Amino acid sequence: MARTQPELARLAGVSLSTVARWIRDPNSVREENRIKLERAGSMKTKRADPEAEKYDRAWSGSTLLTPRQAFIIVGTIDLWQDYLRAMADSCEIDEISPFDSIDPRALFPIAGNQLWLRHAGTAMRSHIKMLTHGLHPVEHPHSFFDELLFAFAVADAPSTEEQYREAEVEMPGEIPLGSDEDFIDDEEEDSPWDDWESLMGSIILGRSPVCDALSAILPFDKVDPHIGQPDISDVDIPHPFEWFHNAIDGWGTRRDTEGEA
Repeated sequence: MARTQPELARLAGVSLSTVARWIRDPNSVREENRIKLERAGSMKTKRADPEAEKYDRAWSGSTLLTPRQAFIIVGTIDLWQDYLRAMADSCEIDEISPFDSIDPRALFPIAGNQLWLRHAGTAMRSHIKMLTHGLHPVEHPHSFFDELLFAFAVADAPSTEEQYREAEVEMPGEIPLGSDEDFIDDEEEDSPWDDWESLMGSIILGRSPVCDALSAILPFDKVDPHIGQPDISDVDIPHPFEWFHNAIDGWGTRRDTEGEA
Protein backbone atom coordinates (compact mmCIF):
# COMPACT_ATOMS: atom_id res chain seq x y z
CA MET A 1 0.00 0.00 0.00
CA ALA A 2 1.53 3.33 -1.13
CA ARG A 3 2.09 5.98 1.50
CA THR A 4 0.48 9.40 1.24
CA GLN A 5 2.64 12.52 1.00
CA PRO A 6 1.74 13.60 4.60
CA GLU A 7 2.77 10.14 5.85
CA LEU A 8 6.12 10.39 4.05
CA ALA A 9 6.65 13.90 5.42
CA ARG A 10 5.92 12.72 8.95
CA LEU A 11 8.14 9.64 8.78
CA ALA A 12 11.07 11.39 7.11
CA GLY A 13 10.80 14.59 9.14
CA VAL A 14 10.65 16.90 6.12
CA SER A 15 8.10 19.31 4.68
CA LEU A 16 5.32 18.46 2.27
CA SER A 17 6.92 20.64 -0.39
CA THR A 18 10.15 18.62 -0.10
CA VAL A 19 8.16 15.40 -0.55
CA ALA A 20 6.46 16.82 -3.64
CA ARG A 21 9.81 17.81 -5.19
CA TRP A 22 11.34 14.44 -4.33
CA ILE A 23 8.48 12.63 -6.07
CA ARG A 24 8.94 14.77 -9.19
CA ASP A 25 12.76 14.49 -9.17
CA PRO A 26 14.65 12.66 -6.38
CA ASN A 27 17.83 14.59 -7.23
CA SER A 28 16.15 17.98 -6.67
CA VAL A 29 16.38 17.71 -2.87
CA ARG A 30 19.39 17.59 -0.57
CA GLU A 31 21.04 14.18 -0.27
CA GLU A 32 20.25 14.11 3.46
CA ASN A 33 16.53 14.52 2.80
CA ARG A 34 16.59 12.14 -0.16
CA ILE A 35 18.01 9.38 2.06
CA LYS A 36 15.37 10.09 4.73
CA LEU A 37 12.57 9.88 2.16
CA GLU A 38 13.91 6.68 0.60
CA ARG A 39 14.02 5.06 4.03
CA ALA A 40 10.52 6.30 4.87
CA GLY A 41 9.19 4.95 1.57
CA SER A 42 10.68 1.52 2.22
CA MET A 43 9.30 1.15 5.76
CA LYS A 44 6.63 -1.46 6.30
CA THR A 45 3.22 0.08 6.74
CA LYS A 46 2.09 -0.09 10.36
CA ARG A 47 -1.54 0.14 11.32
CA ALA A 48 -1.91 3.56 12.91
CA ASP A 49 -4.08 4.28 15.91
CA PRO A 50 -7.64 5.01 14.63
CA GLU A 51 -7.91 8.11 16.81
CA ALA A 52 -4.64 9.50 15.46
CA GLU A 53 -5.71 8.67 11.90
CA LYS A 54 -8.93 10.60 12.44
CA TYR A 55 -7.01 13.78 13.26
CA ASP A 56 -4.59 13.23 10.39
CA ARG A 57 -7.52 13.12 7.97
CA ALA A 58 -9.31 16.09 9.53
CA TRP A 59 -6.35 18.48 9.83
CA SER A 60 -3.68 17.47 7.29
CA GLY A 61 -4.77 20.21 4.86
CA SER A 62 -5.16 23.00 7.42
CA THR A 63 -3.02 26.14 7.63
CA LEU A 64 -4.37 26.90 11.14
CA LEU A 65 -3.42 23.83 13.17
CA THR A 66 -1.54 20.59 12.62
CA PRO A 67 -3.29 17.28 13.43
CA ARG A 68 -1.00 16.93 16.43
CA GLN A 69 -1.90 20.36 17.80
CA ALA A 70 -5.63 19.75 17.36
CA PHE A 71 -5.34 16.38 19.13
CA ILE A 72 -3.46 17.82 22.12
CA ILE A 73 -5.78 20.84 22.42
CA VAL A 74 -8.79 18.51 22.52
CA GLY A 75 -7.12 16.47 25.27
CA THR A 76 -6.43 19.63 27.25
CA ILE A 77 -10.03 20.87 27.02
CA ASP A 78 -11.40 17.40 27.79
CA LEU A 79 -9.39 17.37 31.02
CA TRP A 80 -10.98 20.68 32.01
CA GLN A 81 -14.38 19.14 31.35
CA ASP A 82 -13.51 16.49 33.92
CA TYR A 83 -12.63 19.23 36.42
CA LEU A 84 -15.98 20.91 35.83
CA ARG A 85 -17.89 17.66 36.36
CA ALA A 86 -15.94 16.90 39.53
CA MET A 87 -16.65 20.41 40.85
CA ALA A 88 -20.31 20.45 39.77
CA ASP A 89 -21.49 21.60 43.19
CA SER A 90 -18.79 24.23 43.66
CA CYS A 91 -19.32 27.95 43.24
CA GLU A 92 -15.63 28.77 43.58
CA ILE A 93 -14.75 29.56 39.96
CA ASP A 94 -11.22 30.61 40.88
CA GLU A 95 -10.52 27.07 42.15
CA ILE A 96 -11.45 25.32 38.90
CA SER A 97 -9.01 24.87 36.01
CA PRO A 98 -8.42 26.69 33.75
CA PHE A 99 -10.22 29.63 35.39
CA ASP A 100 -7.92 29.53 38.39
CA SER A 101 -5.25 31.12 36.16
CA ILE A 102 -7.37 34.11 35.12
CA ASP A 103 -6.78 37.43 36.82
CA PRO A 104 -9.36 37.32 39.67
CA ARG A 105 -10.48 40.88 38.88
CA ALA A 106 -11.89 39.65 35.56
CA LEU A 107 -14.04 36.97 37.21
CA PHE A 108 -15.09 38.88 40.32
CA PRO A 109 -18.54 39.85 38.88
CA ILE A 110 -19.55 36.18 38.50
CA ALA A 111 -18.28 34.80 41.82
CA GLY A 112 -20.56 31.96 42.93
CA ASN A 113 -22.44 31.75 39.60
CA GLN A 114 -22.94 28.07 38.68
CA LEU A 115 -24.91 28.95 35.54
CA TRP A 116 -21.78 30.62 34.16
CA LEU A 117 -19.84 27.40 34.71
CA ARG A 118 -22.52 25.39 32.91
CA HIS A 119 -22.18 27.72 29.92
CA ALA A 120 -18.41 27.13 30.07
CA GLY A 121 -18.93 23.37 30.01
CA THR A 122 -21.20 23.66 26.98
CA ALA A 123 -18.56 25.72 25.16
CA MET A 124 -15.89 23.14 25.98
CA ARG A 125 -17.98 20.32 24.52
CA SER A 126 -18.56 22.41 21.41
CA HIS A 127 -14.82 23.02 20.95
CA ILE A 128 -14.06 19.31 21.32
CA LYS A 129 -16.70 18.36 18.75
CA MET A 130 -15.47 20.95 16.25
CA LEU A 131 -11.78 20.11 16.63
CA THR A 132 -12.34 16.39 16.19
CA HIS A 133 -14.06 17.16 12.85
CA GLY A 134 -11.38 19.50 11.51
CA LEU A 135 -13.16 22.76 12.39
CA HIS A 136 -11.29 25.60 14.08
CA PRO A 137 -13.43 27.09 16.92
CA VAL A 138 -12.46 30.68 16.07
CA GLU A 139 -12.21 30.48 12.28
CA HIS A 140 -15.84 31.59 11.90
CA PRO A 141 -17.93 34.09 13.98
CA HIS A 142 -17.68 33.15 17.65
CA SER A 143 -17.76 34.47 21.22
CA PHE A 144 -15.12 36.02 23.45
CA PHE A 145 -15.15 32.84 25.54
CA ASP A 146 -14.27 30.83 22.42
CA GLU A 147 -11.17 32.99 21.98
CA LEU A 148 -10.36 32.67 25.67
CA LEU A 149 -10.77 28.90 25.76
CA PHE A 150 -8.73 28.31 22.62
CA ALA A 151 -5.89 30.56 23.80
CA PHE A 152 -5.94 28.92 27.23
CA ALA A 153 -5.72 25.47 25.64
CA VAL A 154 -2.71 26.53 23.57
CA ALA A 155 -1.02 27.91 26.69
CA ASP A 156 -1.56 24.62 28.55
CA ALA A 157 -0.90 22.30 25.60
CA PRO A 158 2.85 21.78 26.27
CA SER A 159 1.98 20.31 29.67
CA THR A 160 -0.62 17.98 28.12
CA GLU A 161 1.85 16.91 25.44
CA GLU A 162 4.45 16.02 28.04
CA GLN A 163 1.90 13.90 29.92
CA TYR A 164 1.00 12.11 26.68
CA ARG A 165 4.66 11.38 25.95
CA GLU A 166 5.22 9.96 29.44
CA ALA A 167 2.10 7.80 29.06
CA GLU A 168 3.21 6.78 25.52
CA VAL A 169 -0.08 7.95 24.04
CA GLU A 170 -0.28 7.45 20.25
CA MET A 171 -0.51 10.91 18.71
CA PRO A 172 -1.10 12.12 15.13
CA GLY A 173 1.88 12.91 12.96
CA GLU A 174 3.71 16.19 12.78
CA ILE A 175 2.48 17.55 9.46
CA PRO A 176 3.81 21.00 8.50
CA LEU A 177 1.47 23.96 8.26
CA GLY A 178 0.98 25.97 5.08
CA SER A 179 1.14 25.42 1.34
CA ASP A 180 4.18 25.17 -0.92
CA GLU A 181 3.91 28.93 -1.48
CA ASP A 182 3.85 30.14 2.13
CA PHE A 183 5.82 27.39 3.87
CA ILE A 184 9.44 28.05 4.91
CA ASP A 185 11.00 25.08 3.17
CA ASP A 186 13.36 22.76 5.01
CA GLU A 187 15.73 22.83 2.06
CA GLU A 188 16.76 26.25 3.36
CA GLU A 189 16.17 25.95 7.11
CA ASP A 190 14.56 23.72 9.72
CA SER A 191 10.86 23.08 9.28
CA PRO A 192 8.49 24.83 11.70
CA TRP A 193 6.86 21.70 13.15
CA ASP A 194 4.30 21.87 15.93
CA ASP A 195 5.61 24.93 17.75
CA TRP A 196 3.37 26.01 20.63
CA GLU A 197 5.35 29.18 21.30
CA SER A 198 4.92 30.34 17.69
CA LEU A 199 1.20 29.56 17.78
CA MET A 200 0.78 31.49 21.01
CA GLY A 201 2.79 34.37 19.60
CA SER A 202 0.55 34.57 16.54
CA ILE A 203 -2.52 34.73 18.78
CA ILE A 204 -1.39 37.57 21.02
CA LEU A 205 0.52 39.52 18.38
CA GLY A 206 -2.52 40.24 16.27
CA ARG A 207 -4.08 37.10 14.82
CA SER A 208 -6.78 37.22 17.47
CA PRO A 209 -9.07 40.26 17.17
CA VAL A 210 -9.16 40.44 21.00
CA CYS A 211 -5.45 39.83 21.58
CA ASP A 212 -5.08 42.78 23.99
CA ALA A 213 -7.79 41.45 26.29
CA LEU A 214 -6.36 37.93 26.15
CA SER A 215 -2.87 39.21 26.98
CA ALA A 216 -4.22 41.02 30.05
CA ILE A 217 -6.09 38.13 31.67
CA LEU A 218 -4.21 34.96 30.67
CA PRO A 219 -0.84 33.65 31.93
CA PHE A 220 1.00 33.72 28.61
CA ASP A 221 4.32 33.87 30.42
CA LYS A 222 3.87 30.10 30.88
CA VAL A 223 4.65 29.76 27.19
CA ASP A 224 6.95 32.74 26.60
CA PRO A 225 8.32 34.68 29.60
CA HIS A 226 9.44 37.49 27.27
CA ILE A 227 5.85 38.50 26.48
CA GLY A 228 4.84 41.63 28.34
CA GLN A 229 1.48 41.45 30.10
CA PRO A 230 -0.65 44.63 30.16
CA ASP A 231 -2.58 45.53 33.30
CA ILE A 232 -6.21 44.46 33.23
CA SER A 233 -7.33 47.98 34.17
CA ASP A 234 -5.81 49.36 30.95
CA VAL A 235 -7.64 47.00 28.57
CA ASP A 236 -11.25 46.86 27.38
CA ILE A 237 -12.52 43.44 28.53
CA PRO A 238 -16.17 42.39 28.13
CA HIS A 239 -18.18 41.71 31.28
CA PRO A 240 -18.08 37.94 32.01
CA PHE A 241 -21.87 37.71 31.52
CA GLU A 242 -21.26 38.70 27.88
CA TRP A 243 -18.42 36.28 27.17
CA PHE A 244 -20.69 33.61 25.68
CA HIS A 245 -22.88 35.88 23.58
CA ASN A 246 -20.94 38.71 21.97
CA ALA A 247 -20.09 38.04 18.30
CA ILE A 248 -16.48 38.28 17.08
CA ASP A 249 -15.52 38.00 13.42
CA GLY A 250 -13.87 34.71 12.56
CA TRP A 251 -10.16 34.55 11.85
CA GLY A 252 -10.91 33.26 8.37
CA THR A 253 -13.20 36.23 7.70
CA ARG A 254 -10.56 38.66 8.94
CA ARG A 255 -7.89 37.10 6.71
CA ASP A 256 -10.18 37.32 3.66
CA THR A 257 -10.98 40.95 4.43
CA GLU A 258 -7.36 41.87 5.02
CA GLY A 259 -6.38 40.21 1.77
CA GLU A 260 -8.82 42.40 -0.15
CA ALA A 261 -7.55 45.62 1.43
